[in-house]
Amino acid sequence: MRQEAFINRALGGGGHFLPEDGCPGPGWVDVGDVRIIAIDTMFWLYMHHMDTTDCPYPDQGAVTDQLEYLLASSGDRHVIVVGHHPLATHGTYGGFYDWKDHLFPSTHLAKWLYVPTPLVGSLYPLLRSRFIKSEQSLGSQPYQHMIEQLTNALATHPPLIYAAGHDHGLQVLKGRRGASYLLVSALGLDKAAALSHGGDTLFAHLQPGFMAVDITHDRRVLLRVIEPPPNNTVFQLWLNSDASVSPVADSP
Repeated sequence: MRQEAFINRALGGGGHFLPEDGCPGPGWVDVGDVRIIAIDTMFWLYMHHMDTTDCPYPDQGAVTDQLEYLLASSGDRHVIVVGHHPLATHGTYGGFYDWKDHLFPSTHLAKWLYVPTPLVGSLYPLLRSRFIKSEQSLGSQPYQHMIEQLTNALATHPPLIYAAGHDHGLQVLKGRRGASYLLVSALGLDKAAALSHGGDTLFAHLQPGFMAVDITHDRRVLLRVIEPPPNNTVFQLWLNSDASVSPVADSP
């Protein structure tokens, strides 16, 4: 709520920060041919720590009902749903660990702390993926429940994009039931984690960057992955036309 107050004060007036009032949402805004729906996914993972009594949609059922209504009432607009936590990822939070995690687990304490601990070091990813499951990891029960509930709601009128952050990497994934495309863009800085590929991966890269979505006057939607320097478009994809994948540079 302090963050919301700061943003609204900086931009002048209210309504710039969504969802509002520390509530789980969904908040939404229509901009031309686009409807953007924002959800606070932390509500699903830590709802026992949040007081949502005074929120317009105070429980999971109310949130998903309103989400379904916003999707159904969007008309012919392109719909983009945004939340912090991805519905799919092939990074660390999805259970993937690379060789550095097994050989140098101390780098999770400090990036420069390369202390080799072979065999013993493999206990860290094993424990994280099999036994000590944080609510922030896809394998945890609260996270799986969130994925199921949100995917069921999105599947009633699938949006074009579900965009998220959380897992440090740049991923463009082909959606299944809930959305046509799943975006994970959480490497704005240089804190890279580990990243793999799955059968749904269209693009994945462990470089700082961000994603841009452009809607043209004829309602086509162009997704671009942009990495510095000097702000190169390394991958682009027309999301709703026959132009399909267009790697501007060699996609890693």
